[in-house]
Amino acid sequence: MKENAIGGSGKPRLTIKALARWVNEKLNLEGDLQYSEHTICEWMHFLGFNVEMVCKALYVDGHERADVVADRQRFARELEEITPHLLTIDDNTLEIASNPQAKFILISQDEKIYHSNDIQKRYWPNGEYVASFQKSLGRTVMTSDFLSEIYVFIKLGANNEMVRGRHVGSVLDVSSEGYYESSICLADFPDCSAAVQAMTGACYKCVFMTDNSPIHCKMAADALKPRAMNVKPGGLQPHVGNGWCWKNGERIQQSVTFSPDHPEFPNQPKGLRQVVLERFGKETSKGLKHDDLVQLLSNCDDFSSQKTLLEEQAEEHGDKVIYGVKFHPELAPIEAAYR
Repeated sequence: MKENAIGGSGKPRLTIKALARWVNEKLNLEGDLQYSEHTICEWMHFLGFNVEMVCKALYVDGHERADVVADRQRFARELEEITPHLLTIDDNTLEIASNPQAKFILISQDEKIYHSNDIQKRYWPNGEYVASFQKSLGRTVMTSDFLSEIYVFIKLGANNEMVRGRHVGSVLDVSSEGYYESSICLADFPDCSAAVQAMTGACYKCVFMTDNSPIHCKMAADALKPRAMNVKPGGLQPHVGNGWCWKNGERIQQSVTFSPDHPEFPNQPKGLRQVVLERFGKETSKGLKHDDLVQLLSNCDDFSSQKTLLEEQAEEHGDKVIYGVKFHPELAPIEAAYR
């Protein structure tokens, strides 16, 4: 009974009716001699079984989690550092504020998804079935937009008749073009940067504020990503670039791949434990599990300073990227515009 109480996928499989049928079949009981479902239910309670309701969580409050609090502090610190160099609007006059130090314009970016919900609204029921309304049906369109306090939604081609007035970003028919993903993102942000350059006469660069979704936080294939590494050497873990660490006040290069002449793992990734062993010694790495090793390396300067593809691309154009905070979409100005 315990083996069949819950299915492998988490779906309930054991019912009183099914159990009563099984008991009566095993005991070859028929008619009035059969055990009733009520009796079987009493047996279940006697054996320690209880009815549980599986509820879908509608809301998770993670605002005061330690990692979220730390991320809020990071966000506030980055915003405080860049604010003196932003071109902004004066709250009193609603005109562009004078700021001789201004080098950047804050651009808030986000994606939004639209569903037509063009479903059949009339049907012939038999009284036993009621069709409930479901969201996210019908044709789906996904867009990405860039919003500025100075220029509102950034538009393309002030000097180009063909695209003048079109918003920077993408409009995707999901059924034929798929969802918004990293390669499209890496094309949209330079377009916005170029549009801002054209609008400002190349006087200002962009500070992009966007969320830290996998679309925006994708890293290069050879980036130092400890969570993608295995504990042991070899296997299917990615081949990543060299790292570095401090020893006796000196910065030392560390290869995270074994040499070609290694007797057991030639040209294979070293894995988390070996990298930690070389950096911190045997005593530190002893007994640590995967998550412990990941946390240890994540705090190292070379791993923690690893930039995303979006950050690297932005720096090439003289722009910057500030990632938002988990559980705090309201901190992005574009959220208010979407509402």
